[in-house]
Amino acid sequence: MATVTEEPVLQDGDNAASAKRKSAMDEIEVDLALPEPPSKRARRALKKGKPLPAKNDSDDEKEKADGDEEQKDKKDKVRSEHGIWVGNLPFTVTAAELRQWLVDNSGGVITEDSITRIKIPTSKDPNRDKTQKPANKGFAYIDFTDIGGKVAAIALSETELGHRKLLIKDSKSFEGRPAKEKEPEAVETGPDGKVKHGGEQKNDVDPNASRKIFVGNMSFKTTEEDVWRNFEKCGEIDWVKIATFEDTGKCKGYGWVKFKEPEAAAWAVKGFVKVKEAVETEDDFKEGEDGEDADGKKKDQQKQFKTRKWWVNRMLGRELKLELAEDDQTRYKKRFGKDAQKRQANDGERKPRQQGRNGFKSRDDRAGEKNGEKAETQEKADKPLKEAADIQVARLTGAVVKHTGSKMTTYLAKKRLEEALTQVRSTSPPVTFTLHFEPFQLFPDFADTTDKQEWYLHEKHFDNQAAQEAYQAHMTSLLEPHGVKLNFTGKMGNTLHAHRVIQQVQQDKGPEVTGRLVEGLYRRYFEEAKHPSADETLVEACVDAGIGEDEAKKLVEDKEMGLRDAKARLREVAMDCDAVPVVVVEGKRRDITLTGAKEVKDYVKAMETVIKESG
Repeated sequence: MATVTEEPVLQDGDNAASAKRKSAMDEIEVDLALPEPPSKRARRALKKGKPLPAKNDSDDEKEKADGDEEQKDKKDKVRSEHGIWVGNLPFTVTAAELRQWLVDNSGGVITEDSITRIKIPTSKDPNRDKTQKPANKGFAYIDFTDIGGKVAAIALSETELGHRKLLIKDSKSFEGRPAKEKEPEAVETGPDGKVKHGGEQKNDVDPNASRKIFVGNMSFKTTEEDVWRNFEKCGEIDWVKIATFEDTGKCKGYGWVKFKEPEAAAWAVKGFVKVKEAVETEDDFKEGEDGEDADGKKKDQQKQFKTRKWWVNRMLGRELKLELAEDDQTRYKKRFGKDAQKRQANDGERKPRQQGRNGFKSRDDRAGEKNGEKAETQEKADKPLKEAADIQVARLTGAVVKHTGSKMTTYLAKKRLEEALTQVRSTSPPVTFTLHFEPFQLFPDFADTTDKQEWYLHEKHFDNQAAQEAYQAHMTSLLEPHGVKLNFTGKMGNTLHAHRVIQQVQQDKGPEVTGRLVEGLYRRYFEEAKHPSADETLVEACVDAGIGEDEAKKLVEDKEMGLRDAKARLREVAMDCDAVPVVVVEGKRRDITLTGAKEVKDYVKAMETVIKESG
């Protein structure tokens, strides 16, 4: 029961007498449970003997009525538990045709009344012809009243409908469905928003998966800093390289990013990374110095986190093309390893296709070719490949660079370069040349220690002992005139530690000490068969170069000293250099680059040319 009270309003200027004569209104009681009284229009219709007009329901009443009807329909229409899934359907089949096909092919077990539901999803194509019916997606769901119809329908699997064999199975059977690919764990960020590296995370990604990605469709204004900043949320980045134009230095629109872990590359190609961030609460700001809140109670609550997506598939307003790329070592083995495909002996020239009668080979001719396939492959493998001694000539002609090793040719080039420097300094006293060493690693992921003989036999000579012996004899004949007696035994390994020491000495001690240090390392590795990056080898070489023993031990044992600068320089050099040795003679007007172990006269000629042009 509701009560409505009406009170008079006093007007300004009314006197006391008029205020006394005001009428007091009685309270009006309204019963909300009673029906709504008829309107004036309805009363006029009743006086004329006409029926009352239909009353329009309000929006709330309509929604309530619709909801009640839907719930009632859901209760009345409960799906049957006897359902099947039909796949490989013709895209033009309709529900009526499928129903009739089941009735006609079931031998009377399935009737039209036993089929309670047929659901055929259709594809939504906005460009389709509106006059034609939409095509289905190639599968359907069908429900039956009893299990008999279900069993009879499953028995029709592999039966043709519209020249297509249908696949029919239980609607609740998910056999054959591919397993859902597991996503890598979300990366955790710190208070500064940067990704925490080195945390304990589950490793569900194949450790042998690629750690490098290809990035395409980049803007021409893109820089390495932009790429680095865009992908740093995915994980720790090893290096970033973008292809640039030689004349302007601007980006060509594509590049590569190499991460420390495969999980980071897996996130990057997805186009986003799930970032786990800590949720800040009021208690975080109340925390005291001793880990107590404002009331003096210790906080034992665990930190709460939230996960959100951080998108990396757009940069500078462009949609990026992200794909996994092959690692450097995998690509090298694929092109030049023992599993590489055999090249044709005729230097890329294709043999003319032999044709039989009417331009086609007969079956007997093809069978004869298969029988002689092994012998022909062996003949091709025995023929020598076209080789070139210079890398630049090989790139221009498409030939194979003659295999002469990597580190040994570097030692040979250093010996010949020193002889050339001695000749030039004796003939041109006013000119001064300073020898500067740059780091380079052909295999950055090389193992820390491995047997030198076994590695060269398997990786360089493909288990051909005769080839290895010929290679050793050839290198010995080249280095003997320079007073070097090669020792092919001993251990070898990753040279990052040695590059770090050389670069640090070059920065602190100058070129003369660095030259003696490199000479000592070469002698210990090639002649005394010592490990090039072992601490003992590095300390001995530093002491022989003129560095104090205590200072040498401190430099060698501190693995982090100069490591960051050495890695950065290695990345920069690797972008412009893909083989060793490389000698660059820098002048005032131009620089002359010599690739490979050249003769002494070639180095002398290059230096004399620079002297002439600089004078």
